[in-house]
Amino acid sequence: MIWREKQNHSAWIQQRRVKRDIQVTITVAFVILSFLVSWMPYAVVSLLEGFFQIDVQGVSPMLVQLPCLMAKTACIWNPIVYVCHNSRYRKAYIETFSFLRVFSERVSTEDETLANSSDSKEKSFRGIKTQSVISKV
Repeated sequence: MIWREKQNHSAWIQQRRVKRDIQVTITVAFVILSFLVSWMPYAVVSLLEGFFQIDVQGVSPMLVQLPCLMAKTACIWNPIVYVCHNSRYRKAYIETFSFLRVFSERVSTEDETLANSSDSKEKSFRGIKTQSVISKV
């Protein structure tokens, strides 16, 4: 019986690792995607001007400035992605910027759920250790 509970605990740990790895992969994918979306228009306009000698003087100034403005937004996207995908980062961000307290209920609910599930698993695993020590004596 003790062996089975230890196996269940290791399976639970492995599931948490896989879930965390998937979350990290999704976050990294969004960071890369936001970088590409921000810088791609600027890169295309620069390459067209540099290599193909396309004159952008005949194009609307707003259309020429748009890729530059999009490139400058690249620094904004990383914090937004992290706030959306990481509850710890979101909690720290909300604590730092107190005017964002509107979102704090969502963070505390997620953290409590996560803490309760890990505490219950940890307590049950401690019980296994105690039982195994007692059974050996």
